[in-house]
Amino acid sequence: MISVFFDAVLPVAALIGVGFAFARLGLFDETMATAVNRFVFMIAVPALLLRLISGVDFAVFEWRLLFGYLFVEIVVYAAGFAVARLIYHRPPLESLMIGMAATFPNHVFFALPIAIALYGENAAFPIVAIITMDAVLIHSGTLLILDAVSGRAGGASVTGVLRKMALNPQIMAIGLGVAVAALSVDLPKGLDVFLAFTGNAAAPAALFALGVILSSQPPPQRPSVAIVISAMKLGLQPLLVWLLVVELLNVTPAWADPALLVAAGPAGAMPFVLSLQYGVPVRIIARVIMWTTIAALATVTLVASL
Repeated sequence: MISVFFDAVLPVAALIGVGFAFARLGLFDETMATAVNRFVFMIAVPALLLRLISGVDFAVFEWRLLFGYLFVEIVVYAAGFAVARLIYHRPPLESLMIGMAATFPNHVFFALPIAIALYGENAAFPIVAIITMDAVLIHSGTLLILDAVSGRAGGASVTGVLRKMALNPQIMAIGLGVAVAALSVDLPKGLDVFLAFTGNAAAPAALFALGVILSSQPPPQRPSVAIVISAMKLGLQPLLVWLLVVELLNVTPAWADPALLVAAGPAGAMPFVLSLQYGVPVRIIARVIMWTTIAALATVTLVASL
């Protein structure tokens, strides 16, 4: 367990602490971090996803893992929304984003590099499958609900959501990667080098920027909400994934272990990003991201050591 922590988990998570410290020293601010984040989401992540997905063999996909993991995500999402809305009486949009924070993981920047360090390059396949599913279903579904509740463009529009997805560089990269993989063609060597070089910058840059952004977020007025949601993300979600995927569906360890690593990982930044775009308060969500990122040092280490 100690070697897992020091050799794989801590080196990845340490960049968040570096970003946090540099921001507190006044060397970086939120504007700089936002610019770094824009590079990550517009360029580095699409390059990473395109290269990873284009090399996937869909013939060996473990579809039971995807269906099981998606079911758990929906259950935890709904539970997080219910807790925020019915128990803590948060507004509908904020409750929706809090529910998303309870289930949407930091798989690209946190779980993926740790899984590769622990299990090798093949561990990327299950995580890429979860990333693709989350981008197409959880992300787009949340956008549809946000538009319906907020009343943007006269209400929810499937075509509007599809348009947003089509213009999203990450969705475009996923679609292109799936097409390349389905056609079983190899990327040109020069393009592959470019994608690898650019994609390798995604996780370090994003984690550093996240640390900078978290340093400027004030604590929520009702921290108990963030505590409960953090416990759901790091406790309830990995427990349900283990019960369903491992115990009930008997998914092989090669696919189940990386998925458990994702489930035990921290909340991702997407709920935070969407909240900013739709004018939803972010104090609780920012605290959930911060607390789960810190606590995930223990949960990811524990899961990886089992």
